[in-house]
Amino acid sequence: MQMHTLVDAGQLDRRVQLQAPTVTRGSTFGDEAISYSTSATLWARVAEALAPESTQAEQRVASRKIAVRIRYRSDVLPTWRVVFGSRVWRIDGLAEVGRRQFLDIACTETSDA
Repeated sequence: MQMHTLVDAGQLDRRVQLQAPTVTRGSTFGDEAISYSTSATLWARVAEALAPESTQAEQRVASRKIAVRIRYRSDVLPTWRVVFGSRVWRIDGLAEVGRRQFLDIACTETSDA
């Protein structure tokens, strides 16, 4: 999913959060727990497209592909996630746009149908 290269600031009209994971180990069994903390809240452009349904473990799963464009940041990692309201999106890829003008973040939202 590709967005036009030229975007003015007025098109960044949605507030999203970028969240980074933190891994903690349990003291008794050494098990890992992943929690997320907000690294930034910023303006973004969000474009969604419905992907085809698939079947996983005999359940229908609908997934959405989401393209998020933000002003360029060098600290965003593929292990992070994007939160938009109550929706949580896994980051699938990052692409610099222009000469560090913007950052396109390819995301996926998966939900059981």
